[in-house]
Amino acid sequence: MSASLSSVPTQLFVGSAQQCVQQSMQLLKRSFCTQQKKQSTFARLSGYCSCVQCQMLAAKQHPFVVWLCPERDYRVDDLDVIFARTALMLEPGQHFFFILEQAQQLTPATANRLLKVLEEPPPGYYFFLYTSNEQAVLPTIRSRALVIRLAPDAVVLQHPLLDFFTTPAKRDDAFGFEAVLREHKFSPTQATEFAQLLFEQMSGKLRQAYVNKRALHEGEVAFARQAVEFLQEVLKRPPQPGGADIFLKMLFLTFPR
Repeated sequence: MSASLSSVPTQLFVGSAQQCVQQSMQLLKRSFCTQQKKQSTFARLSGYCSCVQCQMLAAKQHPFVVWLCPERDYRVDDLDVIFARTALMLEPGQHFFFILEQAQQLTPATANRLLKVLEEPPPGYYFFLYTSNEQAVLPTIRSRALVIRLAPDAVVLQHPLLDFFTTPAKRDDAFGFEAVLREHKFSPTQATEFAQLLFEQMSGKLRQAYVNKRALHEGEVAFARQAVEFLQEVLKRPPQPGGADIFLKMLFLTFPR
């Protein structure tokens, strides 16, 4: 999708960390880059710009952008910078951005503190939230954001493991699944994206069934509904560092049949 600032001040980017950064950087450069009209074709296509504004953005040192990236869960005092800054009125036409990485690590306490400012920030203030696991983000946060689902990692989108979940004849082939898993390694982020992709595919089947009741027979609809409910719970517990293989094995063994 092309990048443009939305009238909704809070945007939740769902994808890998790299995808989220790339998408939000496009938006930031549209607000701050001083060389957009003078850039060469190569610069526009590559996203590279040597202007001072873009270099500050790349270094995460721009005075009108605050990056928050907790090591673990967000703490209430991590958010003090947001309220200190939004207490200041911007000049007409100015933009200020807060980028919250790992949005799934917002706790109920930190989310509750943010709700009002996410929904109705002062004029000119924007919030970009990143996550690779949409289902793990608190519903109160999701409901106040424009959710932008970025394309899955190509490695995930075309991975042969998908067949063991989407092809009925392969759903009981544990030996085949184990062999493919040994051959193709996932990172924790890719394992989460894999489960998210499955969730979206099964949700799509349910939507298709509601729109066209003849599109799927009753058994397929029941299976898709079970899978969606199952994956919603799975995505609340993403894999820990080094735990991608165990996560995927459990996903396969406990996936609805």
